[in-house]
Amino acid sequence: MFYLMIVEDELKLQNNLAYNMGWEAHGIEVVGAAASGEEALLLIPLRKPDLMIVDIEMQGMDGLQLMQAVREIDPDIRFIVLSGHDDFEFVQKALRCNADNYLLKPAGNPDVVAAVLESTERIKAERAQKYGMELLQQRWKEHLPALQKSFLQRWVKGAATDADMEKAADEFMLAPLSEPDRLYLAAVVDLDPAAESPSASVSTLASAETERETDKERDSQWLQSSLHSLVAAYFEGTGCFSFMDENGATVAVFPGDGEEEEQWLYRINIGIVKLQEVVLDCLKATASAGIGRPAKRGGVHVSYRQAKSALLERYMYGHNLVIPFANAGAGPREEALLPDAELERRLLLALESGDAAKAQQLVMQWYKECCEPAASADLLLDPVLFMYGLLTRYIHAQGWSVREVAAQELAVIRDPDELARQEHLAAWAGRAIDKILAYADKQRVSKRHRFIDELMAIVEQSLDQDIGLHEIADRLYVSPPYLSRLFKKETKMTFSAYIHDKKMQKAKELLQEGAKVYEASRLIGYRDISYFTRLFRKYWGVMPSEVSRSRTTEEHGTA
Repeated sequence: MFYLMIVEDELKLQNNLAYNMGWEAHGIEVVGAAASGEEALLLIPLRKPDLMIVDIEMQGMDGLQLMQAVREIDPDIRFIVLSGHDDFEFVQKALRCNADNYLLKPAGNPDVVAAVLESTERIKAERAQKYGMELLQQRWKEHLPALQKSFLQRWVKGAATDADMEKAADEFMLAPLSEPDRLYLAAVVDLDPAAESPSASVSTLASAETERETDKERDSQWLQSSLHSLVAAYFEGTGCFSFMDENGATVAVFPGDGEEEEQWLYRINIGIVKLQEVVLDCLKATASAGIGRPAKRGGVHVSYRQAKSALLERYMYGHNLVIPFANAGAGPREEALLPDAELERRLLLALESGDAAKAQQLVMQWYKECCEPAASADLLLDPVLFMYGLLTRYIHAQGWSVREVAAQELAVIRDPDELARQEHLAAWAGRAIDKILAYADKQRVSKRHRFIDELMAIVEQSLDQDIGLHEIADRLYVSPPYLSRLFKKETKMTFSAYIHDKKMQKAKELLQEGAKVYEASRLIGYRDISYFTRLFRKYWGVMPSEVSRSRTTEEHGTA
């Protein structure tokens, strides 16, 4: 996905460039529209465009002045220039400011689209050169020194003491660790797995898993190491510490620099969103990231666990997302030594991700491997206590009550007769899993509704403005793709359809209350009355003036 910004002071042309070009079909998203150079400069740090369509002639700061200013902010942004002048000097100045194309007004839609696509190809080529495969292989061979990596792994697991951190700051060139009050934020970036068919049989799933394991042995180490190299290269110079964890995911720990916390979180979020585009271009694969909450150096292990927990939500909302940890009140999960650590790990992963089918499959594996071979009721005690302990620990780790989540199912531990019924144990564990997942889903929906409620409240208060998803994402400090998918999952409609519905409903309401057409248009954020009229007619099937006339007729008839 490429991010495009429109800078054009003619409103009709601005609307045409933003809404009538079919950008999404070309992998392009319009992230902002400005009517002046000054307005564009305010938007650029927030929207991070890859390329801009710029009108040369504007009041105040003109297009050339804007392009020169943008070069100082981000020299990688490309420009397509619109001008009413076929002047060689203008063309030369534009080309010196990173302009890829110079189009004369009125340029046709196909010409504009072609010019933008040409720029996207140049951006791809530049990224491939900057993050080329030769560089990735070189970075792979140049991992962080073994001692530094070993320390970072222990640090994010909470195994490093204050003395260890002071030593690492001095001996391992991790200077920020010498400041005990500095804040840190952990993120976990991982390549997205291939999608599984939800209707696949257990045998098919097992076969697919075997094939994936074979593939991993062949090439996943290189891909994972390449991802780590991209992360290290992209955040080079920011003070970020990065390394690969035992599962091959890349862990990035960002030291704070004293800026306001929410602004810091937002800046890191946007940085990782841009990183995802680089990963897609270079590795032809998507990656998702979970972001923890800020913590001091002694609490980085909590931020790391939060980041891992947030990353699991990609199984619910899809891939190629940056997901902030939302459940800030949940405590860290304690790891336990159990008879079957691998089964525990996989079952906990299924519970965290809400994968009911996988969880039930693992319950059957537990039953067949641990319960069926038991020759007596006494021998069933260990596997039952294992499952009971795993499930209750999971419930407590979320800050929930066993009584509230699955009291009846987990009360089996008090019933020796029930424990002796070997054939009932798989069904018992399966019911407990269902109850836990149902409760988790209810909690998750409740938590998510807070985000959606805030979004809807912002829309309600901003109907008189040209409010977009990016503006709302800015206010909520989350990435636009994450908010978009979250909104669609919760409301079963896209954000653009929702805001269009709200504006059209409000317009009709205003007209029925006696507002003039131009007043209704202005009060729902449309300065171009003819554009508003087209939208209204397409939505309601009548002209807005007809709604006003019908109200006037009713009033006269009543009088």
